[in-house]
Amino acid sequence: MRGLAYLAAAAMLASCAPASRVPVAAEAPVPVSAEMRSWGTVVFLWQVSPSGEVQHTSAERPAGQQSMFAYWAVTRRAQVGPEGYVKIRALFDPVARLRPGAWTCGQGYTDGPYGMARWGAGERATASYHSGCPSRGATALFAALDPATKQVEAWTANGEVISREWMGPPGEEPKR
Repeated sequence: MRGLAYLAAAAMLASCAPASRVPVAAEAPVPVSAEMRSWGTVVFLWQVSPSGEVQHTSAERPAGQQSMFAYWAVTRRAQVGPEGYVKIRALFDPVARLRPGAWTCGQGYTDGPYGMARWGAGERATASYHSGCPSRGATALFAALDPATKQVEAWTANGEVISREWMGPPGEEPKR
């Protein structure tokens, strides 16, 4: 009987004690980024940081150049503020809600551009893709990637050039 009294008293005292709460750390925002290549050559690479710094690399071909393997990889930078990051990140929300099985491609053609996109932290927020993939996940990714890339291109069109690297055959760089 005395054991029950002790148990009841302990229960009452425990109910008076403040609940200890361990703060849950919010996921720190990570840059949103994407890249696309074709036959190993850069189509585009871009990244938008949570602070709104944008970097965009694209292939710029010399006038009259026909070879896809001879180009300058030009990287430009712009600042669009945190609201720019939020805008780009929001484009990937439908992709983030997809289940992992949505990425299964099945019989897609593989002779096309390919790349990777990242819109958050962790494995579920990164996708490798090829443009011939007919899956629901790839369709959603392309629906986000296209407007995001166009927005990044618009932001950086007149941005500061921070690098320009010749990617063609050595010694064949045209005069600027």
